[in-house]
Amino acid sequence: MRLSDHEVEVIVGAVRSCFGRAARVYLFGSRLFDDVRGGDIDLLVDLPEPDGQMVQHRCQAIADMQMALGDQKIDLLVRHPRVSDQALFHEVLEHGIPLC
Repeated sequence: MRLSDHEVEVIVGAVRSCFGRAARVYLFGSRLFDDVRGGDIDLLVDLPEPDGQMVQHRCQAIADMQMALGDQKIDLLVRHPRVSDQALFHEVLEHGIPLC
């Protein structure tokens, strides 16, 4: 996994601050592989229940991460029970790395 302890701490803190302590966040994509260079930070936030302010929380979490980590490309997907179940979500939950 190509994230430092500091980066993981920032990501987990931003997700919990914006979505609550029940939120789980998974890393997926190129940052899973130590031998690959570059790439954005691909994250999936998995929520146990719907979030009525999902768009605002998503934007705030990305802004908080970018302010703490610098101007990096961060892709943040959000999954909750009312979102259509997509194959990508299953792939991430099966092969991604849980950060919290």
